[in-house]
Amino acid sequence: MGNVFLNVFGSGYSYTDNPTPNDGERFNIYNIPDTGQELLDVRAFDSHDYSVAIPVAEHISMVYRDLWGNLYVDVYFSGSTPPPPTPGAHLPAWLLKRIADKNRGML
Repeated sequence: MGNVFLNVFGSGYSYTDNPTPNDGERFNIYNIPDTGQELLDVRAFDSHDYSVAIPVAEHISMVYRDLWGNLYVDVYFSGSTPPPPTPGAHLPAWLLKRIADKNRGML
């Protein structure tokens, strides 16, 4: 069993129907923007600070996994500044390898 924590930024609100799910239990997250606002981004991390794949949607249905420990979900609506993209998320694999090799002194 773990906890689902929702951190909301900007003009909207979020809630879950099962804030303390057990392993294998389904839970839903609802992200509702205020009138005239929009949902910008949703990011999730587990207790070990690993990213958990999650869609950017107003209704998200997921199955909880014990290996996560707690699940921390950051929800960004209009009126907030989403964090920058994850470093390396949009770089080609060959460039990431070259950077890693350079940092290890192999180039």
